[in-house]
Amino acid sequence: NIPMLNNCVLSNNTAGRNGGGSFSCTISNCLLIGNSAQQGGGGDEGGLVYNCILTNNSASFGGGGDDSWMFNCTIAGNSASTGGGVEGNSWLVNCVLNGNTATNNGGGTLGGELDNCLLINNWAQQDGGGAYYGGLYGCTIVSNSAASGGGIHSSWVVNSIIYFNTALDGTNNHTNSSMSSCCTMPLPDSGADNIA
Repeated sequence: NIPMLNNCVLSNNTAGRNGGGSFSCTISNCLLIGNSAQQGGGGDEGGLVYNCILTNNSASFGGGGDDSWMFNCTIAGNSASTGGGVEGNSWLVNCVLNGNTATNNGGGTLGGELDNCLLINNWAQQDGGGAYYGGLYGCTIVSNSAASGGGIHSSWVVNSIIYFNTALDGTNNHTNSSMSSCCTMPLPDSGADNIA
């Protein structure tokens, strides 16, 4: 049986390994705040997460969540070494990733797939302020920052807007990424039907 939580507050919990707030649960309409994990998933690890807010959680990787499927969630102000907001084989649909930080790569997210998501004001000390090594479809990636690839780094992006991001080295909006039917500047070297 998979544990199910609805209309709950999961606050200030700590896990020695994974899933500071929840682990392999189905959760909906919950607030996960101030949880931590020594390894992955400060807020959630491996769960199905619906209409939740994950904020101020921390972990070594995946501060907000790791290997999580999230729908209509807000992932804000989380932190990790990699994947400040979310990391791993995560799938995010209609989510907002705002103000997450990573001391290495992927301020907003590292890996996984994002559909119709907003990535804004995320920061990575190294690569991919918004996203690093992920698939993004129909997303808006704005006002993120990193040393390299302020918006995205090493990602696959379709039908998305990547603008107003900043990077200390290289292009502000994208680095080493493949884009199709996107709006960004400068135009990418690979992909088709992009506009500036």
